[in-house]
Amino acid sequence: MSTIGDLTRLLEQIPLWKALRALPDRVAALERRVEALEAELAARPVAESCLLCGGTLKVTDIQPDRHFGKLGLQTHTLTCEGCGKSQTRQVDPSKSGR
Repeated sequence: MSTIGDLTRLLEQIPLWKALRALPDRVAALERRVEALEAELAARPVAESCLLCGGTLKVTDIQPDRHFGKLGLQTHTLTCEGCGKSQTRQVDPSKSGR
């Protein structure tokens, strides 16, 4: 049985063996990080696409709605990052999850 002990002590002196022994813990930690990042990504809102060019629409202005601002509604201006065209939308912030 001392042969196995000797072999184990010999393997512990090899840097690659030490790295291989740590690998399962490192893989598990990376899997947890990937899972957390995927959950964060899934929680982000999906960007809308421009109907004209397919570019990404980005909110560039938020104002109280002209007619229903006193009721809490807003007008969002969305501008396409591709073609620069803009559009407005009436938004109820209490229902949008923001």
